[in-house]
Amino acid sequence: LEGVAFRLGGGKPSLKFPNEIELAETVAFFPNAATLRPRPSSATLLDVYDAHDVALGAVTRTSTEADTIMGYQGPTDSLIAFNREDRVVGLQIRKSYDNEPYVGYVRDEAYFRERFNGLTLQELAKVDVHAMRVEGVSGATMTSMAIAEGLPSAAAAALVSPPEPTRRFVFAARDVGTLLVLVVAMALSFSR
Repeated sequence: LEGVAFRLGGGKPSLKFPNEIELAETVAFFPNAATLRPRPSSATLLDVYDAHDVALGAVTRTSTEADTIMGYQGPTDSLIAFNREDRVVGLQIRKSYDNEPYVGYVRDEAYFRERFNGLTLQELAKVDVHAMRVEGVSGATMTSMAIAEGLPSAAAAALVSPPEPTRRFVFAARDVGTLLVLVVAMALSFSR
């Protein structure tokens, strides 16, 4: 279904993780969060504002970019929070196809979740988790490494500007030929 939607000119939907980021999820990083707004210069970043319309930071998620990175039993969708300078301030697991005990180990391991804190969005997009010597969480190595490997892909997607709206119907030279054939066919079918 994702492939059909993409081929028909739609975006890249995630049927594995269809729920968009909600304001309640950002409160762990931004207690005064009141609204979320898409960042005009990014395809995936949402800016977080307080009740006085002051920017607090931004958030993005690893899905759809990390939907193909498998942990023990499947992918994991994570939330990445950035401060006003676009530096990572935290990571939170949203939903996972892995077994809950393993996902719980990663949720409880502060060292792993804080390993990427302080990196800028650009630095996170270029991270090689193996060169950075990121270690998996004990008892949940595959789950935690899948999460870590999805972070650079999500950051790189956040650096991409949203696509310009395109016209759905483009009239080309071949369309003139097709119309001409149809007009002649109609003329022949309705005449003697």
